[in-house]
Amino acid sequence: MTDSENTKDQLIRGREDGRMLAQYLDAVLMHLPVGVAILEGEDFRYFRINQALADINGLSIEEHLGKTVAEIIPDSAKILSSLRKVRDQRQASPERYFTIRLPHNPDSDVHLMDFHFPIVVDGVVKAIGAVVLDVTARKQREDELKKAYVELELREAKRRLVLEVLSDRELGVFEMTGSGLPTREIAERMHLSVKTVESYRARIKTKLNLESGTELMQHAVRWVEGESTG
Repeated sequence: MTDSENTKDQLIRGREDGRMLAQYLDAVLMHLPVGVAILEGEDFRYFRINQALADINGLSIEEHLGKTVAEIIPDSAKILSSLRKVRDQRQASPERYFTIRLPHNPDSDVHLMDFHFPIVVDGVVKAIGAVVLDVTARKQREDELKKAYVELELREAKRRLVLEVLSDRELGVFEMTGSGLPTREIAERMHLSVKTVESYRARIKTKLNLESGTELMQHAVRWVEGESTG
C-alpha cells in the first residue's frame, strides 16, 4: 500500500470513527435521566436536545430543533441571562434553583435546577451546553415537610400553654372532657360537684381564650389525641 493509499485509508477510518463516536454520544444524550441541550448561535437555538428536557418543556424533540429558547419558553429571562453570561465569560455557571412557568402548563410553577457550560472549539465558543433537572416533586415534598414541622411546633406550643396555665384540677377536667366523659361522671371521678366541674370548664375557656363549650370540646379532644400519640 502506498503512502497516499495509507493516508486515504486513515482518513476514511477517522471519518467512520467520528460518525460512530457521534452516534455513541447521541445515544448517551438521549438516555440520560436529566435534561440536556446544546444551544447554538447568538439567540441560542436548539441544536440537540434529549427526551428528558423535551418532556420538561412539554414538546417533542423535533419541535425544539432550530427554535430559539425564547420561542420555546416565553418566560425565559432567567435562562437567557445565564446563557449570555456563560458565553461572554467563557465559564460554566454554578448550578442554581429557580421557578418558572412553562407554556404547556402556564398556571403551575415548575421548580428547576440547571447549569450551563461553554462548548469551545479552536478557542471559540461554538455553543452552550445546558443541563436541567425538574425538582418540582422534591420541592413539594420539602414544602410538605416544612408545613408538617410548623404544625408540630404549633401543637407543641399549644401543649406547653395548656400545661403552663391550667392547674392540676383544671387539667384533669380538660383531659376527661377530651376523653368524652359527661360532666356528671367527671364530677364523680374527681369527687367534685357538677357545679364545680362547670366552674373549672369556664376557667379553662378563659385561660385558653376559647369562645364556647364546643370549642373547648374540640381542643380537649385534640389534646387527648395528641397525648396518646406522643
